Amino acid sequence: METAIKHSGIDMEKSLRETIIETADRLFYQHGIHAVGINRLIEESGVSKDSFYRNFRSKESLIEAYVRARHEAAMRNFFKVVALHDAPRDQISAIFSDLADRVQRHGFRGCAFIMMLAEYSDVPSLATLAREHKEKLRTEIEAICSRFSDRSAHTARILCVLYEGYLARATVTRTPDDRKALLETVESIIRN
Repeated sequence: METAIKHSGIDMEKSLRETIIETADRLFYQHGIHAVGINRLIEESGVSKDSFYRNFRSKESLIEAYVRARHEAAMRNFFKVVALHDAPRDQISAIFSDLADRVQRHGFRGCAFIMMLAEYSDVPSLATLAREHKEKLRTEIEAICSRFSDRSAHTARILCVLYEGYLARATVTRTPDDRKALLETVESIIRN
């Protein structure tokens, strides 16, 4: 019986932690990290101050957890999109089609990692997390490119610059012409 209670307490704490991270994800992305205080996070998470600090020793530790959760979600989505296709060129096309679809969603404000860096570039641990995310994306794209290109590193670098450029442009404008230009450019890179 004691084990079940203890296990239940662990699950409850994990659930509270996830609730706080999910709330931070929504608020940080929508309003910016600096604009969202601990009290608002606590209030909108529906947790007590003690529960918050039991899960996160500081706002910076919550930001780290938020960035890690964003990375994990982004990579899960990446692998899900890639898994839908067998041919590597089709996988690359799908990655960019997915990107073009995601920026059209209501509430898109840009790349969460770049937004975080704009506010916290002076915090080495957070800058490292953002760089690691971007590098992971590049290495995965390079691995796919290696299946059809003898210049996979070069091709992946070009594709990543295009990916990041489209994210930046889509923050300002999301036109059908931009989407078409993105997808046509990707096709010209991977089909030649």
